[in-house]
Amino acid sequence: LGTHLDTSASSRARASECAPRMTCSHRGESAPAIMEVVCVCRRPEMAGGGEFAWRCVVVGALALVAVRGGAVRTAVLHDHSHQLVPYRQGLAWQERAVAAHGRHAPRTDDARRAGGVDEGAGADRAMRDSLILLQHEPVLTLGTASTVDNILTPLERLPFDVVRTTRGGEVTYHGPGQLVAYPILDLQQSHTADLHWYLRTLEQVVIGALGDLGVRAGRVDGLTGVWVGERKLCAIGVKVSRWVTMHGLALNVRTDLADFRHIVPCGVRGRAVGSLHELVADVQVAHARDALVAHFAREFGIAAWEQPGAASLAPAAPPVAPARGVKGG
Repeated sequence: LGTHLDTSASSRARASECAPRMTCSHRGESAPAIMEVVCVCRRPEMAGGGEFAWRCVVVGALALVAVRGGAVRTAVLHDHSHQLVPYRQGLAWQERAVAAHGRHAPRTDDARRAGGVDEGAGADRAMRDSLILLQHEPVLTLGTASTVDNILTPLERLPFDVVRTTRGGEVTYHGPGQLVAYPILDLQQSHTADLHWYLRTLEQVVIGALGDLGVRAGRVDGLTGVWVGERKLCAIGVKVSRWVTMHGLALNVRTDLADFRHIVPCGVRGRAVGSLHELVADVQVAHARDALVAHFAREFGIAAWEQPGAASLAPAAPPVAPARGVKGG
């Protein structure tokens, strides 16, 4: 690891002082192309609380290092990116993540059926940043103010469900091969209470992750999301209430783009959608996940991830019957 670190002189001095008491861990598969290494040093006699973290994201032979002094910020990572999760179940998980920290988010009937939580149980604890990763079963979702005008196929002929949800934005599609990330962040407490900043930071997370995978991505003026040329690879739609975030981003990794034929994606006409596998033939959702998690940590100042067991989220919601119209979410 030391051969990859490129830090300032002061950071190298700290590393030298901490070396005997430093613990390191990494996440990822055996010998991954992308690996995150977190080194945490605790020395009570040092200034700033005696705790420092070095986060080294190794991409091949290149390491990107972030050094933070003082208290180490950790976050909870719920990684279900290998699973196909019904949309309402994912929404219930988000609501539980908010409610578990003393926030009183409105809850759907599906969230209540998913097991419920004691919304006051976490009121005495600070809001913990969380990131939920998953794939959804095929579904179309509508934002709070969107209409069905951008659904091109008659509702009764659609092969999958349509759900109205609580995010902003127009209609979009979720399905297998698409990596969905739902950050639950308290922007006012831990970050920047600015919606524009939050949206641009989410875009930068994806731009950085795609760069690690060999794809040069960017923004389009006046439109939210991440693009490669004229094709949109990542859609973003969020809800922010009392500066606590819900919903998030959907990155097409190995997505069947034929399912987008039923809609005008995000209500943007004349623009095509794309998928990462068109540009990187052998890419898998796990590769995109590793890169996304690393850049999310970098952009939002997270030094280490806590990964609880699956039981920390709600149990599975009941099966949803096929829709004959638009359902509430």
